[in-house]
Formats: sequence, C-alpha cells, structure tokens
Amino acid sequence: MDNIRKEIEELIKEYANIRQKFKDAKRKYKEYLSGNDNRIGIIGEYWAKIFLETLYENIDIMNMAIKDKSNKWVDFELKHSDTTESISVKTIFEDKNGTSGPIKLKDKPDSGVCSIIVIKLDNELFPSQIL
Repeated sequence: MDNIRKEIEELIKEYANIRQKFKDAKRKYKEYLSGNDNRIGIIGEYWAKIFLETLYENIDIMNMAIKDKSNKWVDFELKHSDTTESISVKTIFEDKNGTSGPIKLKDKPDSGVCSIIVIKLDNELFPSQIL
C-alpha cells in the first residue's frame, strides 16, 4: 500500500508543479495564454491564435482578454482593412466515450462580423481538427 500511495503522491506533486509552470507562463506570455478560465480552453485559444497567425499575414490580431475582460463572447478581434471581425473560440476534448460537452454561445455582439473557431484537441492537447 505504501508504494501505491507514494506513486499517487508523486503524481500529485508533478501535477501541481505543471499547474504552477502553466500559471507562470500565462503571466509571461499573456498574448498567447490568457482569457479562458479553464486550462483546456486556454490551450484551445492558444492553438486558435497560432492558426490565425498562420492564416493571415500582417493582420492585427487582438487578444480580447488583454483588452476587454468584460466581453465574454469575443476571444479575438481581427482588423481586415475596413472591417472588424469578432472571433469566439470553442475548444472540445473527447473523453473515452468519444463525446464532449456542449458548446455554449454567450452574449455575442449585435453588429459586425462574428465568427466561431472550434478546436478539437487530441489526447496530447494538440489540435486534431480546426473548424
């Protein structure tokens, strides 16, 4: 029984260490790791930002968690010549049964162009699909 407890307690320590490292990285790299209140969501928003940076060259991508914490729907704003596009990122992660939770849309802006990016993560938390 002592070996089992020791293994579990070491795993808990590793998990706590990784959580702290992730928290430190959020402070250090705000433009990539901010906003969402859960780690899976933060990771999904990171992949969405990388996707947007790859898709658009020389475009202003504003992380709205840094600019306006009160806007719960918009994760990123893109400035296209004379248009502002509001983007909401939704991250899904399949459990062992191949299901994920529902996507909830909160208070989207009434005007402008609104888009949703859905990021489906694999077991290593890398995107398996981007929609």
